[in-house]
Amino acid sequence: MLNPEPTCHQIPHLDNQEGAGASSANIRRAAAFAINVRERYHLSPRSVNSIVSEVQQYQTTLLSTLRDTMKRIFERHSDSMEQLQEEVLATLDNFQDPFSLMATTYMQDSTIQRLFNPVKPEEVVMSQRVCRVKKGQSRVLGIKNRSFYYISLVKSLEQLLSNSRIFDMIRTTPQSCHKDGILYDIVDGSLFKSHPLFSVKPSALQIILYTDEIEICNPFGSHASVNKLLTVYYTLGNINPKFRSKLAAIRLLAISKADDIDKCGVDFVLQRIDEDLKLLYNGVTIQTQSGGFELFGAVVSVCGDTLAQHELAGFKEGVGFA
Repeated sequence: MLNPEPTCHQIPHLDNQEGAGASSANIRRAAAFAINVRERYHLSPRSVNSIVSEVQQYQTTLLSTLRDTMKRIFERHSDSMEQLQEEVLATLDNFQDPFSLMATTYMQDSTIQRLFNPVKPEEVVMSQRVCRVKKGQSRVLGIKNRSFYYISLVKSLEQLLSNSRIFDMIRTTPQSCHKDGILYDIVDGSLFKSHPLFSVKPSALQIILYTDEIEICNPFGSHASVNKLLTVYYTLGNINPKFRSKLAAIRLLAISKADDIDKCGVDFVLQRIDEDLKLLYNGVTIQTQSGGFELFGAVVSVCGDTLAQHELAGFKEGVGFA
């Protein structure tokens, strides 16, 4: 839980609308920089704060040097450019440091939440087990959860559609290929055209699920499969095919330890996904930049390799004859 800090670090009021827009863009870039440094390099909050502080110092030195350089240039042309000199120097003096809202971990989290609105995952407990856990120098009986983490499909879609380009793709009715016998996309198939939802609402979301297991440790070591994870992703068939397979269009939906799934079954994950799918099928209202928007959608495909598909369908996972 984040402890609230004083709200004295507010974005200063700017009378110039152009300057306010530039300041907001700089703050957004600074927030993206903090996210990138924190998540890509797995740094501690103290390390991130130190990096932000060093960048601020470099930025101050850079602006000071630039200001002195520009001042010397204007001094050489002081006869006819006095007003221009004052305006340019005032612009540099009033420059808003975007990293001023990134100075502490609390401020970083608050700014990231405000600008990017990340969706927080929920923990879904499948079962509990009694085991011995380490406490100090001894081991005592404790309860551990077998659970998985789920990212709300509806909230994830709401955040995805906050991107105006993707939202425009969603609102556009998909165009079928007009050449006989040519199947260009999902919308050209007979199943799509006869589907109870898509036949009535052609622009409804075409949800494509993908599931796979990943090994995060050495797969050839003695502890292989101990930390294996089951992941479920989704993308939208409404997105143009040339963008659909890009990493930015593929979003995480659920993640769990493969061992917990083996013990409890994959039905727990599928049931939680099914709850959101039922909401989408009947229609759910989300908030967009242009106001409320009623969203409909259904699954058109579930992808995965042989092992993943066998596991979801309840078949034997191996491909041997045993």
